[in-house]
Amino acid sequence: HEYAIGEELKCEEVDMSDPKLDPLEWSVRKAISIPRVYYWETENYSVSLRTKVWHRTIQTMGITLKCAEKMGEVFTDFFGLNSSRYSDVTDFMTDEEWKEAKERAVDDKAKRNAYLQDQAVKKNKINVV
Repeated sequence: HEYAIGEELKCEEVDMSDPKLDPLEWSVRKAISIPRVYYWETENYSVSLRTKVWHRTIQTMGITLKCAEKMGEVFTDFFGLNSSRYSDVTDFMTDEEWKEAKERAVDDKAKRNAYLQDQAVKKNKINVV
């Protein structure tokens, strides 16, 4: 790769008005400039000490965040927070049992909707009289 002189001094540009931008990322990017290219990627080791510290700090923060995310993933998996509360039952269901359960769920939903419509009709009759 060929980089222009001073490329490691340029910052990553992000549309801060993007509604899809994560609030945490927005806060970090508002407070901290993220380098577009690190000095070791350009092999320009003659940058100032301040730039080197800035780049290494951002790199260290990124590594720390990745480690924290991985630890959080391990803990949530261990405590079962990533799985359904019924996974101990559904994990061992056969295809036939799943098909039955889905059919039963459709029937139950239809019964529930019919009951709610019946209640609404009764309520309207009471209000009309």
